[in-house]
Amino acid sequence: MTDDLFCPACGYNVRGLTSNRCPECGEAYDPTTLRVSRIPWVHRREIGSVRAYLRTAGMVIFHNAEFCSEMARSVDYRASQRFRWVTIAIVFASLLTVASYSAVLIVASNNRAFGSLTADLVALVICLCCALLFHVVVSGVPSYFFQSKTLSVEQQNRAVALSYYAPAVLAATPLIAAIVLAAMVCSHYDLATIGETLTLAAFCAYFAQNLVLWFDLLHIYHRTTHRGATCIMLLGAGMPLLWLLSAGLIFIGIPGAVFYVVVMIHSSLS
Repeated sequence: MTDDLFCPACGYNVRGLTSNRCPECGEAYDPTTLRVSRIPWVHRREIGSVRAYLRTAGMVIFHNAEFCSEMARSVDYRASQRFRWVTIAIVFASLLTVASYSAVLIVASNNRAFGSLTADLVALVICLCCALLFHVVVSGVPSYFFQSKTLSVEQQNRAVALSYYAPAVLAATPLIAAIVLAAMVCSHYDLATIGETLTLAAFCAYFAQNLVLWFDLLHIYHRTTHRGATCIMLLGAGMPLLWLLSAGLIFIGIPGAVFYVVVMIHSSLS
């Protein structure tokens, strides 16, 4: 692991300096604190994985400026990737819960033929897999934008590692899944008004979650790469388009490919 230390304000390499003030921008800093990561997830063995995860998520969402200052310290790339995959696992568990209840409702309906029932369950599994792949893409692809030519290799590696913490807001997916389940239960028991209200609440919560993810990515990008307003605006406009493109390719392309294969197999057998 490298011993390079950088000024939290301008990114100037202050390794080996004895002064507590950056010679480049004049910002004061504490040299001793630059050697110890303040990301709770890095210290999960000491404070516990659950507590470390929740504290890290709170740090990314509510104290983003403090989190971005970790650019001045060494950032554990493997720890950031593990945090990302734990977040994806939380999202998948939430989606699996909703899908499982949907499967129960499909099986419980007695007015479906066997072929129709099987097709609905297969479609549900495909949608679940597509949703998982979509969140893998959403949490990983933005890291490529953090490879700035204006940064050293070490700074680029730190910026990329910090970007993998940005999806921390996806940890709120179980709450959204709970609202969706409640809406499904209400609809199943003919409580249409309550079900529609909960569905709207789930949609608003999902939109807010993605808005926070978008903001966190932009803020981390700005604070770690020190890029100008033009690059920030381009990334801010391009990120939603990238998400929509990924959603289209995954949720339309993959089911379309599966449907094509099924049709070809059915045609060859008939």
